[in-house]
Amino acid sequence: MVSAAVLLVAAGVAVPPVRARAKAAAVLARSIGIAFPRPFAHRVTVRRNVRLAPGVEGDLYTPGRAPPIVLLSGATAQGKDDPRVVRVASSLAGARRVVFTPQLELRHETFQWADVERIVRSVLALRAMEGGVPVGVVGFSYGGSLGLVAAEDPRVAGDLAFVAVFGSFDDLLGVVQGITTGATTFRGRVVPWATVPEARTILDRGAVQLADPEDRAALASALSSGDRTGLSPSAAAIFDLLENRDPTRTDALAARLPPSFRSELARFSPATDIARLRAPLFVMQSKDDPATPPTEALRLRDSVPGARLIVLRYFQHVNPPGRGTPLFGNLADAWGAWRFVSWIVSAQE
Repeated sequence: MVSAAVLLVAAGVAVPPVRARAKAAAVLARSIGIAFPRPFAHRVTVRRNVRLAPGVEGDLYTPGRAPPIVLLSGATAQGKDDPRVVRVASSLAGARRVVFTPQLELRHETFQWADVERIVRSVLALRAMEGGVPVGVVGFSYGGSLGLVAAEDPRVAGDLAFVAVFGSFDDLLGVVQGITTGATTFRGRVVPWATVPEARTILDRGAVQLADPEDRAALASALSSGDRTGLSPSAAAIFDLLENRDPTRTDALAARLPPSFRSELARFSPATDIARLRAPLFVMQSKDDPATPPTEALRLRDSVPGARLIVLRYFQHVNPPGRGTPLFGNLADAWGAWRFVSWIVSAQE
């Protein structure tokens, strides 16, 4: 009788959809720091600071020959070495995935096109290393947005098994709108959104860097004092966008921005070339995310035919629910996160 039960369990795990769901439970639990029995987990070799391609360094987690995933950190100071990123990479690798975590300049809270190129090269190198197997891309926060921009690149668009993002934006102007006005607009509605004070500091610093070099010092001073007197027309247009508090005026003010500034906003926005995306898209978003307006996830879902969306209630950006979260809330978010991880694992099972 016991032998029959063991055979039934083994047969169930051998079926790819069942196996993927079982792996997903273990991956999710270990990713958030919960000990979870993994009798069938693969032994993982971790190679630190691997030079996978020219200009591309990162950590490689490998259980041997297996489907590959590029895992992207957000704007966290430690980048690929953030304990949360390491846990996720290790957990996915234990579920028999080759995982590469490139070190991005995004960790310095700056958008650089070199990061998009690093992601593209990571995909190309991993695919070649694993014999042409399609690569999955998993990205957290703004790293997920850069991953989407990279996934639209014609060099890799046809080589991806899936793209999965958590807490990522579709349109960078939408993030600017949310941070400056405390609301976003979606389908003609104004949607309130609460962010954190440091988001404004990061936005102002980034905007100054995107201004013309001769305008940067004056713009930084104006943003600090709140006085736009003496600014050039191009710097004044940036100032007016950042000081605006009416979400319904954001688009009109953005139209007055210097062409180079508008171009950079569009360049780092997945929305600009989202029609080029060929891979299945999986999106997860927290309803009260303080770093990315939740309407960005809705835009991604609406922009990509067949995109799947999970909305969590108690996660804080990409961090699990904290103390004081009701039991039903923990269970509901765990169920949603498990479904998201199941999509990731099933895509390459």
